[in-house]
Amino acid sequence: MSRSGAKCPCCGTLMTMEDIRFEGRGGRLGAVMTAVVVDGQKGKEYRLPTPHEIAMAEAAGAEIERVFKDVPFGLPEEPIIEDTKRNTWCVQYGLNQWWKLFTPRQLVGLGNFTITIRELIYILPHQNYESSWIEAISSYLSLGLDRLVDRSSTQCRPDPTPTQSGVINTFSRFALPVTWDFAEGICISNGSGSFVHSLEWIGRYLDISFNQFLFSPSLVFRSVLKTSGKLDLIITDPPYYDSIGYAVLMDFFYVWLRRTLNGLSPEIDQAFAEPLAPKWNHDANDGELIDDASRFNGDKAASKQNYEDGMARAFQACHAALEPVHKA
Repeated sequence: MSRSGAKCPCCGTLMTMEDIRFEGRGGRLGAVMTAVVVDGQKGKEYRLPTPHEIAMAEAAGAEIERVFKDVPFGLPEEPIIEDTKRNTWCVQYGLNQWWKLFTPRQLVGLGNFTITIRELIYILPHQNYESSWIEAISSYLSLGLDRLVDRSSTQCRPDPTPTQSGVINTFSRFALPVTWDFAEGICISNGSGSFVHSLEWIGRYLDISFNQFLFSPSLVFRSVLKTSGKLDLIITDPPYYDSIGYAVLMDFFYVWLRRTLNGLSPEIDQAFAEPLAPKWNHDANDGELIDDASRFNGDKAASKQNYEDGMARAFQACHAALEPVHKA
């Protein structure tokens, strides 16, 4: 592979990148298992896959429909919004729906974890858990699943560290290209790329939170322009014009959270009512603030002006909501 295209190692024929995109849009791109990483005496080692391992990977495809018939909204067939200037170059290659970023085996694993997490909604009430605990436990497990999703896609790369046999997560950068050589972890193991490892990070966060904070913060789901009451502190990381399409990339996690959390509470169902994450609402003149000309029929000047005006309104709303500082 190069920026020019792909060269056949046998005959030397070159397929241009446009040729490859054309084949991808026709559904004619696939994957071939080339190596298995194992723990050796001096770190990770590589070997050829066995016929059984190849057969098992291929057999997973027959299980996808069965697994996702019990998942709310089914297989994640929601579209990936094309944003070739910044972030979602994969769409050009036919990877235009979220489920297409995963191998069949990854989909079966993630689908089964989704079903199992959702069963807690019905099991925990019989174990005398209060509704607040049920919501908290289910939510943390769903966040753990989203961490697993981040390490269980065809965007993941093998960790080059000699002593590490893990995978580098999907969003090591804010983009979804096509990863020509990807690594597939084992979601039911105890190592990197597993559900247990993902939950460990959720536990670390909880340890820090309970040890550091003496009060429970109040969280709300609303635009900064609709903030009511006075606030002591606002911490924000504002977007940078057209650098990153945050909401487009957020859909990668949103479609899975929508499935695992469905039915947990009316408030959560309302927050995930739409198939994809909120973008820009022209009627309300509010939403995700980025400089995206496609939202304004390609008018770059209007997009830039909308972004700057929106940022000004947001910071003015923040300033108005802040309590004044009282010096001792």
